[in-house]
Amino acid sequence: MEARKVDKPKVALKKLKHAASRLTAQPLKFRVTLSELTAENLGSGAKKAFFSWIRGGKELASDHADVEDGKCEWPCELSQVVTIYFQVGEGNLKATRKAYSLKVKDSRTNKTLGKVKVDLNSYCKLESQFNRAFVELKTTSRVNLFFVISTELVDEGSDGEPSPSPVDSDSRRCMSAAEEQGSLRGDK
Repeated sequence: MEARKVDKPKVALKKLKHAASRLTAQPLKFRVTLSELTAENLGSGAKKAFFSWIRGGKELASDHADVEDGKCEWPCELSQVVTIYFQVGEGNLKATRKAYSLKVKDSRTNKTLGKVKVDLNSYCKLESQFNRAFVELKTTSRVNLFFVISTELVDEGSDGEPSPSPVDSDSRRCMSAAEEQGSLRGDK
C-alpha cells in the first residue's frame, strides 16, 4: 500500500477557513420533532424494533414496537432543540449542513435493520416560525422510512437567551399510550 503525503499547511488553512466561517455565522435554535414514525420492508427476522435518531454521542430512541408483515409503527414523538448556523451567501442567509442518522434497529439483537442520513437544514426555514413536512426516505438496506418532521424557531427571551424549552437536547422522549394518559416515563 502506497503512503499518501498530506499537505499539512493546506489542511491547516482549510480548518482555519472553516473556523472563521463559524465566527461570521448566526446560530439559531429550532425545536425539531419527528412524529408518525413508520418503517416498511423490514424483512422477516425482526419481531420487535425501535427507531433511533443520532448525531455524535446523542441518541434519541423510541419505545420498542411489534413488526408485523415487515412493517413497524411507533406512536410517539422524538423531539430535541437543534442549533443551525446561518451564513450570508449570495445576498441571503443560508443554513449550514446539519446531518443526523436515522436508524431502525432490531430490539432483540440491536442490529441495524436500516440506516439513512438526513440533513435538517432543509427543514429549518426562516420564512415561517413553524414548518411541517411529510418525509419518505429509503435506507441503504431498502427499508422505507416515513415520518412527519415539525420545526419551530425557538423564541428569544428578553435577555437574548432562548426561552426555556420543554425538551432539552439531551432528553429522550417518546409518547407511549401511558404518557398520553398523563403519566410520564423517565429516560431509557
